[in-house]
Amino acid sequence: MNSNQIKIAVIYQSKYGSTKRYAELIAQKLNAEVFSVHAFDASSIDSYSTVLFGSSVHIGKVKGIDFVKKNWNALSKKKVAVFASIGASKIEPKHQSVIHASLPVEIHQRIKYFPLPGAYNYSKLDFADKLLMNLGPRTNLRIRAWFKGDQKAKQQLAVFCQTQDWTNPEAINPIVDYIRMA
Repeated sequence: MNSNQIKIAVIYQSKYGSTKRYAELIAQKLNAEVFSVHAFDASSIDSYSTVLFGSSVHIGKVKGIDFVKKNWNALSKKKVAVFASIGASKIEPKHQSVIHASLPVEIHQRIKYFPLPGAYNYSKLDFADKLLMNLGPRTNLRIRAWFKGDQKAKQQLAVFCQTQDWTNPEAINPIVDYIRMA
């Protein structure tokens, strides 16, 4: 490897597939190596100059972020970015705060975080995820639709149990640009 060449690892945890798709797209654009977090040998972190970790957001935190915490000693010497699939069609300012709830301040201040629009297929969710979706977002939509007459909430509720896929290959462009910056 040329000393001017960077070696990049894209490490991901994906339960339903959105994050894996993003990880593979990012790896392809950056000519990086891509690994499932379960298949990655953490002792090889030192051989990479840049590490990206991707997962989904689950109950307001980046799932699997313990990988970054456990390996922070080695990662702190590298360019590190975290990306997460959000179960929403649009990224809003509130999605940026997820990283604050997921990592200690001394870590999240030193990494770049990218929330990405995700996807879900209600019929493929496991029992726990269906329960969480019904107790949280679905109940919120019902309240807004039935008691407040919110038409947008009524429309969202009508398609709630259908497959939703908001993933967008162009959403990775800011990540790619950030990694390519000197």
